[in-house]
Amino acid sequence: MKKSFFYYLFFCVIALSCSKEDSNQVVPLSNDGRLIFENSEDFHKTFLELSKMSSKDELYLWAQSKNHNSLLYSEESSLEKYPDALRVILNKDFECEVGDSIIWFKDGNFYAFPKHSQNLNELKRNFTTEFIIWSINSKVVSDSELSGDNSLKSLPSGFKLRMNSISAPHQHEFNQQWYQPCGATQREKNVGKRKYVHEIVDVTFASYPGPVYTSYLYLKVKLEWKGTRWRPASEKRNISISVSGNAIRYPGGSGNDFAIPYKTFECSGDQVFLLSSVVGATPIAPYWIVSMEGSITQQILGDNPANKWTSSGRLW
Repeated sequence: MKKSFFYYLFFCVIALSCSKEDSNQVVPLSNDGRLIFENSEDFHKTFLELSKMSSKDELYLWAQSKNHNSLLYSEESSLEKYPDALRVILNKDFECEVGDSIIWFKDGNFYAFPKHSQNLNELKRNFTTEFIIWSINSKVVSDSELSGDNSLKSLPSGFKLRMNSISAPHQHEFNQQWYQPCGATQREKNVGKRKYVHEIVDVTFASYPGPVYTSYLYLKVKLEWKGTRWRPASEKRNISISVSGNAIRYPGGSGNDFAIPYKTFECSGDQVFLLSSVVGATPIAPYWIVSMEGSITQQILGDNPANKWTSSGRLW
């Protein structure tokens, strides 16, 4: 399976190297292996660009083009809840550079230390909240918890998603029986507990001291496997998607309509779609009002047809 994956990436590299267009923003790399951003605006501009890449393969190639050793494929469990657009920015030490600061990411917080500090490791061992410039934290929030939150009652109707939350009502557990790697002529026995997941996720950077919030809303189409707990799975799938709707962030009422016309992804890993992004000051932590309908289908390559799954209709 790993060999097929790397063959696939090899052909992706060849295809992209032949492309005449390169819309990537220039992001230099320091001698210490950190991506360098001129300022916060530059960081968020790149984060937005990366958020528009729907697969890890695209992000991997972006990092490779800069000789950047990122955390994209890290198996560190504490990173699983954070977006790939962030993981591909951070180096193996969970760092990047913004302006005159070294930014260190830990437990959902971004700490800014002086770039030319002679005691960086000491600062990281004895960090305090005074060094925080941004904060993000994600958690699963049930639909019942949201509907029972009185602070949301005055907002317009629609699905309500609070800051740095996940809504994952569309999940399908099944027992995988077979797998046929990309390009293989035969399938192989591969038994295990799997779960298709379709979820929306808010990632909001709360700037300190605030109250400026930069929010990104994503739709994620994922596969997970169960060992001692549910973890991201690597099997490739055929995925089809066709959804539309709108997402508005409150307070302020900024947002947009969105549409993902019918698309198919063959021999695909997880897919992530940026639905909306908003930046601005608000008196309280912002919320999304989301409406989405359509259909999303997943099927592991070579597995029993009965394990194919579609969620459709009013999704949120």
